[in-house]
Amino acid sequence: MAAKYHEAVRGYYANLFINQPSVATWFGLQANDADLRDYLNEPALRRNDARLETGSKADYGKTVADYEMSLKTLEALDEKGLGRTERHDLAALIGRIKGDLLYVNGIKLWQKDPGI
Repeated sequence: MAAKYHEAVRGYYANLFINQPSVATWFGLQANDADLRDYLNEPALRRNDARLETGSKADYGKTVADYEMSLKTLEALDEKGLGRTERHDLAALIGRIKGDLLYVNGIKLWQKDPGI
């Protein structure tokens, strides 16, 4: 069971880093640096152009699908085969994913602050 848990957690973070390369950079990983936005060379970003698609719901489509897939996978795990630390980490990660889905689907922070 622990192997399935570790595989699910690795999958969550792999998708997170692909969808949000700045998070990978924050974690100290450089594998996704080429995917970071070039804010200095995008004039619309420098002007904070309201027509820019950054932060739109379309930008979050794949991220939401990945969150939902990870949540389903993690919630399906049988905690009995996990150690105490892994059970706590699992609960924390499930809570984080639910919180992220709340921000995207409920609060819709991407509509209020398109720079996210």
